[in-house]
Amino acid sequence: MAARDRAAAKIAAADLPPAPMRSTSLDARLAALETLKAAGRWDRLAAELDAIEKEAAAELEHSREAERAATGALGRRDELRGLLEAYQAKAARLGAAEDMGLTARYQQARDLLWTAPCDLTAASAAVTDYQQAILALGGRRQAQ
Repeated sequence: MAARDRAAAKIAAADLPPAPMRSTSLDARLAALETLKAAGRWDRLAAELDAIEKEAAAELEHSREAERAATGALGRRDELRGLLEAYQAKAARLGAAEDMGLTARYQQARDLLWTAPCDLTAASAAVTDYQQAILALGGRRQAQ
């Protein structure tokens, strides 16, 4: 939950996995173990403990997957930021740093990437648009 909360402050909710739900069934099952213990139902207690352990392990894995997804969303945003800056440097090398069309595309992508919460889908599309414009410019310059 902590990783998702950190990501939710920076990434749009639509780009994040749903928050993992805490299982109330595990709490209830754990509470019921005392009754089995008091009754001396050792075989049933052992079986229930094994089942609870498996369910808890599955929930732990689900939580870890959600944590990886939340952390991955932040990583994707950072990756897009780096890509945008790299293509801005390429535009400068091509002598297109002052090109108004490229500047507008760059600014749109930058605004999306540096606004919280970041819409990763829109930001990714804007970076791709900027990237393609620079690649097309580079191709035209090579053809000349």
